[in-house]
Amino acid sequence: MSHNGYEDEEVIKKLEKLRGVEDDRNKNEIYKSVKAETMTRSNRPKRDRFSRPVIAGMSSAAVLILAIIVISQVPLLQDGSELSSQGGNQNEDQQLAITSDEEEEFDATDSDEDQAQHYIEDSEQPEEIVPHEPEQNDESYERQEETPETTEDDVELNGEWDDYDYPLAASSESPGMYTLPFLAPDEQTVVNVTFTIDEQSILDEIDTLLNGVDPEQFGLRDSPIQRLIQEGSMDRVREALQEVSRFETFATLDLPSEVEEVLSATTEERDEANGYYLLPVEDQYVYLVTGKSLDVEREEDLSLEETLKRMELEEQGDRYFSVIPEELDLESVTEIDEERIALAYDGFEDVNEHELIMFVEGVLLTAADYGYREIEFEGIEDQDVRDVGPYTLTNTLHPPVAPNYLGPIEFH
Repeated sequence: MSHNGYEDEEVIKKLEKLRGVEDDRNKNEIYKSVKAETMTRSNRPKRDRFSRPVIAGMSSAAVLILAIIVISQVPLLQDGSELSSQGGNQNEDQQLAITSDEEEEFDATDSDEDQAQHYIEDSEQPEEIVPHEPEQNDESYERQEETPETTEDDVELNGEWDDYDYPLAASSESPGMYTLPFLAPDEQTVVNVTFTIDEQSILDEIDTLLNGVDPEQFGLRDSPIQRLIQEGSMDRVREALQEVSRFETFATLDLPSEVEEVLSATTEERDEANGYYLLPVEDQYVYLVTGKSLDVEREEDLSLEETLKRMELEEQGDRYFSVIPEELDLESVTEIDEERIALAYDGFEDVNEHELIMFVEGVLLTAADYGYREIEFEGIEDQDVRDVGPYTLTNTLHPPVAPNYLGPIEFH
């Protein structure tokens, strides 16, 4: 029979070497002590795979000690005689050495047991939850680090025109309505704005009207026409008259002779507006202005489709922006007759209403500049978009009479 790797014969040989060793403790006392220790250890919680070697060592030591003590109290089988005290004096040093070894073994066992118990207690402690710190190559980390702050130049790209006041175009002419050219803060870009005044204050002379309007309340500067009348300055006058003379709401005014002469000369030179773009002003307003006013370079004899395509791409982030959202794609332009055309755009459902209004009015005014008076948006029924501001896209639309309608204003 095997005992922890030792056969019976090997155990007997080892015991014979201990002949003459005595233990004067009571057998019952020894048995109870060993049993209590064994029961205590058997009731301890099981350790994981890292502490099993410690327990295995302690169990082997306990079995070996118990065997030594029990066998020392019974007669050996070989000679039938009991172990006596005859050899006690002879083996006293050996007994002391064994006892000392036993004590050291128990101390070592207790030490190992204490270490194992500390391991168990440490493993039973709740695991501390550490917040996730993204690594440098974590995609979410990169997005957080690379997200730039919104600036005025990024406004169109981030779809945040809602923070700007955009004056809708005038859909129809009404009494007391005027369209006049003013200058943007850069003193170069002509911005046509439309407004109405009280019918009792309608004036026939343009200089009186210009003197009664304060353009700075709308983020603009004085009109070049006003400077021509008051100072004789021709700076941007020709461009301003070319721009404003497109609209019938300007033709209702009587012009001074010097203005009339310039207007007559520029009317013959007038060409297409070169598309429409968005001009942010004073971090508050955004106006529709022509590509011609912005000095956008253009090629001669561009078709409407070519101009619309160019309007998608042409913009300067530090000055003006495309009126066509990047989500929209022009699929086709179909001329029905000389005054009627059909446009097919895809992506309406991906654009907010505020941007769609500016887009629709920019496209309608561009088509009007090519002589079209009826514009249709094809395939709109399939894009879950119907009404955009005052426009019903499933209907045939007519171009506005003038852009940037400021409404009734206080006339001084």
